[in-house]
Amino acid sequence: MLNRRQFLLVMGALGALAGLPALPQARSRAGTSGIQFGTAKPFSFDALKQRAKAMATTPYEEPVVRHDAVLESIDYDAFQEIVFKRERGLGEDGSVNFPAQFFHLGRYFKIPVKLHALDGGQSREILYRSEYYTFGGTSLGKIFPDDLGFSGFRLQDGPGATTDWMAFLGASYFRSSGELNQYGLSARGVAIDPALPTPEEFPRFTEFWLEPGTPDSKEFVIYALLDGPSVTGAFRMVCI
Repeated sequence: MLNRRQFLLVMGALGALAGLPALPQARSRAGTSGIQFGTAKPFSFDALKQRAKAMATTPYEEPVVRHDAVLESIDYDAFQEIVFKRERGLGEDGSVNFPAQFFHLGRYFKIPVKLHALDGGQSREILYRSEYYTFGGTSLGKIFPDDLGFSGFRLQDGPGATTDWMAFLGASYFRSSGELNQYGLSARGVAIDPALPTPEEFPRFTEFWLEPGTPDSKEFVIYALLDGPSVTGAFRMVCI
């Protein structure tokens, strides 16, 4: 199996041959809808690639599950009761094309991913707050700490829409819906040694940076950092 450094060099060569698309011009900030943010920091795809390259030179560290007892209490039925408040979506005020909503953690999605909003080359982490959700008939909202985190996100069909068309939820899974608004098979960022006698490896996305388009744009750009025992990666996905 290729080690982390070797695999990164191969991926870099493939990216150079394919020709990486030019970075888009800065877009206006999505409406915050009461979302809490961290401190603004500079962001660029070049810097993200350098970060992934640096990670490839260091030993892999398994992700740590925090607040395990709390998350274990969120079984399948309880997870279905947790609903993101539509009005809290990133850009739900109509300032962007596809508002983003955030998935909660639970028994089957215990490892958080960091989410960031991009604006004019500046990145701000989206901070978890239980007030973004309703919890149905449960009392779960009273026990969640502010550092709990998210398990992923989804993009809505537009401001005010009740349907979504792309979702990243847990591990390295993501999927998109088709013309009939039905989701197909899930995909992964990278799959290593599938269907071989050796153990399979599925590196996971650890952080995402969300860059919505203007209301009349058809593009939503997602940047992602991927990490695993054998590979690291930096992704730029133009979603149309």
